[in-house]
Amino acid sequence: MATPPETTKLERYNSYLRRVSSTKLLAASSKLLFRTTLLIALVLVFFFTINYPPIGADRNLLNTPMHNPHFLSAAFYGSGAAWEKQVRLSSTPRRPNGFSVLVTGAAGFVGSHCSLALKKRGDGVLGLDNFNSYYDPSLKRARQKLLSR
Repeated sequence: MATPPETTKLERYNSYLRRVSSTKLLAASSKLLFRTTLLIALVLVFFFTINYPPIGADRNLLNTPMHNPHFLSAAFYGSGAAWEKQVRLSSTPRRPNGFSVLVTGAAGFVGSHCSLALKKRGDGVLGLDNFNSYYDPSLKRARQKLLSR
C-alpha cells in the first residue's frame, strides 16, 4: 500500500515554497533596481546643475567658477610649465624629513591657518579651494595672497 496523498501534499508544499521564494526574489530585485535608478538619476542631476547656469541667471554671476564653461578643464586652473613649477615649489618641504601636505579648503578660515602653521614648520603645502561664494570670495582671495608669499 503506497501513500500517494502524502506525496501530493509534499509536492503542493514545494510548489508553494518556490512561488514564495520567487516572489521575494522579484521584490528584492525590483527594490535594488529602483534604488540604483534613483542613485544614477541623482548623480546626473548633480553633474548637470554644476555645468549649466540656472535659468534666468544674471550674466554677471556667470563668471563664478561653478558656472564657467571650462570648470572641469585643466586650462581653467592653469597649465603649463610655470604652473607645474609653482605647484612643485609650494609642495616641497623646506626642512629635513618634512612632509608634503595637501590641504583642502585652504582659503577658508581653518584651512588657511593650518596651511600657515605647516609652512612655518617647514612642511610643503599644496592648498586646494574652489572659491565658492558661501563665504565672501574676497576674504578667500586675500588669504590666498597671504599663503602665496
